[in-house]
Amino acid sequence: TRGFEVSSEMILRVFHELDSTLEEGDVDGRPIPLWDQALALWVMAMRGAVPTARAVERLWNVRDRLDVESLCFLAVAIHSRDPEHPRVAELLRVVENAIVETAEGARIANRSFLDRGRPIWLSDRRTDAIVLDALLRLRPDHPSIGPMVRALDGGRSNGRWATTQENAWALMALTRYFAGETAEPTVLDVSLWMGDRAMGRVSLRGPSEEGFNGALPMSSIAALTD
Repeated sequence: TRGFEVSSEMILRVFHELDSTLEEGDVDGRPIPLWDQALALWVMAMRGAVPTARAVERLWNVRDRLDVESLCFLAVAIHSRDPEHPRVAELLRVVENAIVETAEGARIANRSFLDRGRPIWLSDRRTDAIVLDALLRLRPDHPSIGPMVRALDGGRSNGRWATTQENAWALMALTRYFAGETAEPTVLDVSLWMGDRAMGRVSLRGPSEEGFNGALPMSSIAALTD
């Protein structure tokens, strides 16, 4: 809803309807696809609405039928109810087993799209971004986060990803990553040396355009090439 204002009343109505639908698990007698249920639970968790226990339990009982994306959605939903719940760690272990590191970074392998009704939405980069977002929310110190960021960022072509879904999920995950990185600015001491002679030093805190100037006689530079 960035840039588009939605009234609180409308949001409450939508979440009431969503909660009622998830409680039953079907619409007009037709079962809701598992990935739809998982995504709906994630949406509720993101808005601070506690997902219904019945819906969470239903998906937990069929977790072996969920793909990597849905496992991430379910883990976030359970975490929103109880951050210390052991099921969160169990779901993340399954997700971690799908992470493969390469020279370009880390990505998700062995992805499966079970019980999916809208394959046009699916792509490798979308899944990578969803997993990255879940790790940032649930395990911000996870060692695969850095490599996943590098691979996801490197997956752009002409400054963007391939689809609207990829762009949306990737931007959301990377925004969360860089927001966390800049929450505590890094202090970096930079020194410039020419041979054994110090040219200057500057202390940088976070992103900065600060610089320094140093001077060295040409005779000293010539001496270095002898």
